[in-house]
Amino acid sequence: MQSDDLTATVADVKAIAENLQDQQRRNTYGQTENVRRQAEEVLLRRWLAQKAVAAGLDKDASTAARIQQAREHVLSEAWMNKQVETAVPNPEGITRYAQELYRSQPEKFKTNEEWQARHILITPANNPSARSKAQSILEQLKAGASFEALARAESADKASGAKGGDLGWFAAGTMVKSFQDAVAALGKPGELSAVVETQYGYHIIRLEGKRPPGIRTFDEVKVDLEREVVAAVKRSAREQLVAQAMPNATTDMPAIEALAKEFAKP
Repeated sequence: MQSDDLTATVADVKAIAENLQDQQRRNTYGQTENVRRQAEEVLLRRWLAQKAVAAGLDKDASTAARIQQAREHVLSEAWMNKQVETAVPNPEGITRYAQELYRSQPEKFKTNEEWQARHILITPANNPSARSKAQSILEQLKAGASFEALARAESADKASGAKGGDLGWFAAGTMVKSFQDAVAALGKPGELSAVVETQYGYHIIRLEGKRPPGIRTFDEVKVDLEREVVAAVKRSAREQLVAQAMPNATTDMPAIEALAKEFAKP
């Protein structure tokens, strides 16, 4: 984006986007209009900064200090990040450390019994006509109607309804008690519950699967453990760099105390 002699570049927008987490960056800057608005903001700030310099505001002591601190912040973070990245092991090393974590903390990966189920929710709760509708849907299912199709068409839970009623896998305590009890009572995949009432309304539940208690395999937790390893290595490297910084630094406590008193004044 350009205006007269000022330009907002791709590098400008990318530099701002680097401050966001991966998913947030994709969600925000994956949209053309957001990229355009960000480039526009860069150009506006650049124009305003040019006006400020022309007015001599960059010579103000407070403003000059803030400019210097902003520059030092960017440079220090860039240097720190570069040093920290060199401490991260190669992919094979990360996996090896992750395996060591897995073996040393077996209790961390224990799982309780889990269930996978689908449901159709009819609302509102405590309503005879809603209960009658749920009962009618249950009869249709018993007669061979598609659970997935009815969930998409009738369920008040739009999030799961869009997936044919699928709630994914869940453990005890995740769902409200009456719902959980109904799921636990189902014997085998494909079995339907009676109409189950909760504070949310009336549910028809179909069991999709059961998992007995056990221990999650390394492959199931590998990605999370490798992410944990990388984070720990980076955190340790950063702490070591901070500890090594300026070993001969001294503090002028009288000046610190005087400044604190100045800030404390109303």
